[in-house]
Amino acid sequence: MLQGFVAFPADFARRYREAGYWGDQSLAQEFAAVFGRFATRTALIDSGSGPCGDGDRQWTYAELDAASDNLALNLLDLGLEPLDRVVPTLPNVAEFVILYFALQKIG
Repeated sequence: MLQGFVAFPADFARRYREAGYWGDQSLAQEFAAVFGRFATRTALIDSGSGPCGDGDRQWTYAELDAASDNLALNLLDLGLEPLDRVVPTLPNVAEFVILYFALQKIG
């Protein structure tokens, strides 16, 4: 368990599992199922209002999955490890979403 992490009270966790709100999968596992199920659908549209400013950019779920896989592997190559803490400082742009999914994949 990550040092400093405060777990949900056991009673809450039990109720959430019983109600079907929680499964025993990581967010990365949940996202992988969605990426596979909706691979060809549009997942993300960036209007270009951010620092790149190059007009609308769109990603399908499969493209978002591939971009976040690539970023995750590059971050691991740079020395990031599972359970490391990361504080992103990106504006509301597509790169933030890609980074979020990459970090979930790393754990």
